[in-house]
Amino acid sequence: MPANYLHALASNLLAACETALLEACTGNPQPNRVYVSHGQPAVDGCENTNGQLSVWLKSISSRPLGTGGRSVPGANQCQILPVAQFGVQLFRCVPVPNDRGVPPTDLALDESAADLLLDAWALYTHIIAERAAGDLVVGLSCDGVGVGNLTPIAPSGGTAGWEFTIEIALNDAGPCAGS
Repeated sequence: MPANYLHALASNLLAACETALLEACTGNPQPNRVYVSHGQPAVDGCENTNGQLSVWLKSISSRPLGTGGRSVPGANQCQILPVAQFGVQLFRCVPVPNDRGVPPTDLALDESAADLLLDAWALYTHIIAERAAGDLVVGLSCDGVGVGNLTPIAPSGGTAGWEFTIEIALNDAGPCAGS
């Protein structure tokens, strides 16, 4: 496998998430800040942006080999399978109080929530469908890929959004294997 294996996985996940939002026809603009981050991404605010979509490596853990990447009591603990947990975050701008401290209208808040819920459903259903078809990660069936719970990210600094984890059983011996 190439030395950039983890980055390639993250980039492919990011592309799948971009496709999910594009194909959903929600009417929401595509996020114009779309990138792979080395760790949990910073949210850069809402000026001149349609939102932010990021993927990053949260952690790598290990599981007993031969268990499909799941922890199984009594499994052979000597042979392990590395498992990567990638985070996915989507942020959008949300209504905030004006300069005089007047809160947004109920209608503005409701419309913002509707847009965020459209994004959530489009993103999550696309990713789980890609997983089920075995198309989310090249070379892995759905058994080697898990999709965690989609959870809201509370409004802060004029942004709100969604986050979930994609867990991938790594089928690579590392960047220098075979060299």
